[in-house]
Amino acid sequence: MAERLKTPAKAIKDNLLLTKKDDVWAYYKIKPTSISFANKKKRARFMRDQQKFLEEIVDYTDFHFIMYPKDYELEDRMEDLSMDFAKDTQESAEYYAEETIHLLEAKLGKVTKYAFALGIRLKDGVFKLDDSLRENAERFLLRFTDNLVNMMGFENGAYNEKISQYAQAQTDVESIVMAIDGEAMTEEELVYLNRFNFIRGIAHNPKEEAFHKISAINNTQIDPNYPHMLELSSDIGTSYVSFVVIDEFLDNMSDMDLFYTCQRLPFPVEVNIKAQVERKSQTKTSLTFKKQATKDSANEQYRAGDEVEESTELAYTMVRHLQNELKREESHLFNWLASVVVTGDTPEECQERALLAKRHLQSEEIKARVPVADQLNLFYKYLEGEKLGMTDLSWMQKTLQDGIAELSFGLSEELGSKVGWLIGYIDRYDEHLSRENAVMAARDPVLYHPMIANQQIKGSKTRSIHELITGDTGGGKSYLAKMIFIYTSLLNISSLYIDPKREMRKWFMRVINNKQIQTEYPWFIDLVQTYHFITLDAKEEENWGALDPIVFLPELEAKELSQVVMNQLYNFAGKEREQTVYLQCLAEVIERKKQGENVGSMHVIEMMTQHKEKGVRLIGELIQEKISGSILKLLFHDGSTSALDLTNKRTTIIEVEGLDLPEVDQDIDLYTDSNWYSSAVMFSLGKFCELFGRDKNKKTKVFIDEAWIFSTNAQGKRVKKSMLHVGRSYDNSMCFISQSVNEAISEDEHGNFGMYFAFDEPNNRPGVLDVLGIEQSEENLERFDDFLQGQCYFKDYYGHVGKMTVDCPFEEWGKALETVNKSAIAVAEEKYA
Repeated sequence: MAERLKTPAKAIKDNLLLTKKDDVWAYYKIKPTSISFANKKKRARFMRDQQKFLEEIVDYTDFHFIMYPKDYELEDRMEDLSMDFAKDTQESAEYYAEETIHLLEAKLGKVTKYAFALGIRLKDGVFKLDDSLRENAERFLLRFTDNLVNMMGFENGAYNEKISQYAQAQTDVESIVMAIDGEAMTEEELVYLNRFNFIRGIAHNPKEEAFHKISAINNTQIDPNYPHMLELSSDIGTSYVSFVVIDEFLDNMSDMDLFYTCQRLPFPVEVNIKAQVERKSQTKTSLTFKKQATKDSANEQYRAGDEVEESTELAYTMVRHLQNELKREESHLFNWLASVVVTGDTPEECQERALLAKRHLQSEEIKARVPVADQLNLFYKYLEGEKLGMTDLSWMQKTLQDGIAELSFGLSEELGSKVGWLIGYIDRYDEHLSRENAVMAARDPVLYHPMIANQQIKGSKTRSIHELITGDTGGGKSYLAKMIFIYTSLLNISSLYIDPKREMRKWFMRVINNKQIQTEYPWFIDLVQTYHFITLDAKEEENWGALDPIVFLPELEAKELSQVVMNQLYNFAGKEREQTVYLQCLAEVIERKKQGENVGSMHVIEMMTQHKEKGVRLIGELIQEKISGSILKLLFHDGSTSALDLTNKRTTIIEVEGLDLPEVDQDIDLYTDSNWYSSAVMFSLGKFCELFGRDKNKKTKVFIDEAWIFSTNAQGKRVKKSMLHVGRSYDNSMCFISQSVNEAISEDEHGNFGMYFAFDEPNNRPGVLDVLGIEQSEENLERFDDFLQGQCYFKDYYGHVGKMTVDCPFEEWGKALETVNKSAIAVAEEKYA
């Protein structure tokens, strides 16, 4: 028969809860601490901090540790993101924001994230022999008035004076809780936390449920007549709840990580622990009896001629260890009861999830049970304000503070922005059969915003908005970079993509010319049609001089880049006189440009060919010959054509026809002339990107594929350094896409990048770990062996580092982002996998 269960709560004010037994509990929200499983040293430090906190808080006796699935507020996040939508792509952006919500809810149901709360009982509310007669009389009077208050329909007001007596105790506790990043809950948050017990698993609006009266918090019928579960029925729906109670841990609880382990389940769960500090006098008495009993048992086995059982020896050793530990003033024994709470829309789903949770815990060497007849008792025991009692002996655990600390309360894993577009999911597992399986098992979305790292965000570890995407060919870096580019084009940001491989126009054109996509995905077609594709082809005269330094740059920068380009074409070593003449010619042409003449870099070369000194003429003629019929025509012209101009072009993709970059690991001494020419073009493009980002009137983002080329020699490094410095003074973000962290970053450049996406580099795994700040260990190096295509380490601007599975939620984008077209035989190969 269904019943309405009474709650321990009598009144709530701010973060304080007064119970019907006149206990007052203070509740705090604990900010999750995000630490990757790969960083064992940081995790060990976290556990030590937890233990120290528990040592400081033991005087308060009773505690409630809670982890629960909190509403992710996905719709609100997307609404906030819409403030950055670009006007020319507004409709497409709105469509993809709505589609993100639909797709995530279809995958995850109600999208949630794990939140942590801590309850601490501030004072014992029972009669005490040392209380004054007046205090006891007041307490009796309060109990007498409870019924009168309820009858007249009043709520918290009658108890405010009672609760206010605990203000100082609450202040004292709060100063301790701050050590684990805790802060007092608001009254609405505490009301909702109480109400949540009665609507767990039922779709609801948290903001509406946070304003229940105390008397209505338990407005739910609970039916305990289902085996292994309870049925919750309220006016907003029905759900089924099962408490999976922890029965036994290993004797050594190191790295038990109960709270973190449960976050890996593929459905939302709660973890509840009620704990109570045992009086030392009681503990010492119990241990004395236990020690004597184990000693007597060992003696009996010895006298009987039997070997002493290993369990007896272990028990004796543990008792002695506890006795020694308890000699320390700060050491206390905790009694605690732990359960994992699962829900389901049907009894069958609830039962299946309870069994899955039980098996998952067993795989972590934690024994658990799903009680048949104690579900209602457990439900009540975990309500806020209820403390452990003398009769709560079943499934009780006994450990020192370090045992509870090893459960990793407050430990989580977060990645990415709080507001942004969906780029993938956190992967909490070491291995999967496929990338698709990794996505299916994931519950933690990773959001991305390209332009907020420099906004002095609270908690941010960097103000750099530059990004680095690295990894071996085929790992998935190009797929991620292009997805981020598309997302950026939906926002009020001017973006430029340098595409040396000439892939993007081909992919996008293939998709928008697809009749099926035109019919089913018009928003994507509209979006791509806002892109401007520019092909710099040296065979077309209109492109000659498009990247001429003298034409598109101010005089000082024109001089600097011209020298960089020249150094790619000719080595002046031992030719100081000829180099001096070259610089004089360059200075003269730049001055003529300043005076209003239409001149370009070709005039510098012509002046050298006409010089009176033969050595200078020969160099001029050599360079002239190199320019003739080559890609260098993009850099050398007479100023008669306009330089590359992106005015009124918000989203642009530039590709270069005939670009012949060297292989990433090619020795510089083996570069061909074509390699040198192409490098010179890339350096000039890099300078153009810098100029593009130097606009204080707008936000800009530049994507540079094959960015490793800027690290091949001193000239390229100088261009790169100048490019990265733009972001400090302007709202400009550079996204470098490269083969290796070694080629894209040097020791003095770590602070230049605010975000890192590091795909596997089999030949440079120690370098990857070093850049990410992950400790070097054999285990961490071997983790890369299980990385699938599309998986990477992500380090965000909060300093969080974790493994991520890249995933584009939109089918039509996926078709545009494919870097390899599968052949029929490749499809057949997968068919029989």
